[in-house]
Amino acid sequence: GYQSSSFYFSFLGEAYRPREFEVTVHAGDPRKPNIGEQALNFKVKAQYLHGGLMTNAPLKYRVDAYPYTFTSNNPKLKGFTFSNEKWLETSGTSRFLDKSNHAMILANQKGRINKKGAFEANIPTKIPFYTSAKYKVSVEVEDRNNQSVVSSSSTIVHKGEFYIGYKMKKYFVSQDEPLELKLVCVSPESEGVDMVPVDIKIYRVEHSNVRHQSIDGTFRWNTERKYVLFDERYTRVSSYLDDPKELKLRMRKPGTYIITFKA
Repeated sequence: GYQSSSFYFSFLGEAYRPREFEVTVHAGDPRKPNIGEQALNFKVKAQYLHGGLMTNAPLKYRVDAYPYTFTSNNPKLKGFTFSNEKWLETSGTSRFLDKSNHAMILANQKGRINKKGAFEANIPTKIPFYTSAKYKVSVEVEDRNNQSVVSSSSTIVHKGEFYIGYKMKKYFVSQDEPLELKLVCVSPESEGVDMVPVDIKIYRVEHSNVRHQSIDGTFRWNTERKYVLFDERYTRVSSYLDDPKELKLRMRKPGTYIITFKA
């Protein structure tokens, strides 16, 4: 025959309470771009819906950082690439370093709303990525009746005061054909930056077979990739976006190349 079985669980039910207050968060200064290494300021305002200010209310705030890739809506910059989430490490073991898949918690703190219904704090902005970053400030405020309201604000923190952008006509060229590219330097507001010295380095990708001993004592052949400096040159980029700096680079040797720009 069939055997009977039973189970049980418990849950908590609470009556719905309409929200009695609101919280607003403002991160950064909307009048100017936020530049890395400068402290990022954020402000919190809490008030009751009937108009009164909240005072002495506890709060918790958390700051998360995410990689940000700069793009421009300026039609003069169409086709230019400005950001790369990878960093080429050429000293020691040549390799690409990548932090693009990481989200970093920069702060997880507690505070208290003051007698003016406000809270303010500064966050160190040493960007933990190779690119610029998007900072998100999330704030939770709790009233005397244990009702909590969460609000957040996001802003971009730029890695530097300008971006280097490049545009190539071709990504594959013959051995005797020059690689043509254009360079620009622009501010976070997509305005041209004048007379920026740019260091251009060209690395050739080379492969070699290396014999390694495994933990079990056996030997195996592994293919290692190295990025060898092939050429280096300097140039200056003007602020005229209608006439970007044009370069013609000749490799004169077949292979795969990596080009880096630094200013």
